[in-house]
Amino acid sequence: MTRRKTGREARIERLTWYAIVLIVIMMNFFDQNLVLPSYIIPLIIASILIVSGVYQQMQGYGVSLISWGVAIALILFAAFEIYYNLPFDLRLLSIVGVVVVIVSGVITNEG
Repeated sequence: MTRRKTGREARIERLTWYAIVLIVIMMNFFDQNLVLPSYIIPLIIASILIVSGVYQQMQGYGVSLISWGVAIALILFAAFEIYYNLPFDLRLLSIVGVVVVIVSGVITNEG
């Protein structure tokens, strides 16, 4: 049986989710001409996930492996994009990663 998160812990999770969604919305709204390289969004989202994860670990809260996994995957895809110019858009992959983190958090009662 999983333990119920405290109110503060759940607020930190939701704040992380809101920050990620806000970044995706802002990047898609302000960068309509696709001026920024496609690896910027995954790096920003991964940075938010990692900073949130480290903060939560320092507070003694648990962080799901899915959050860490999505952050690492986004960093790796961004690095491959920088060096190899991947044949798919990392913006879409970033949105999929955000959905995976949020849906898994809701299903496992992390927020």
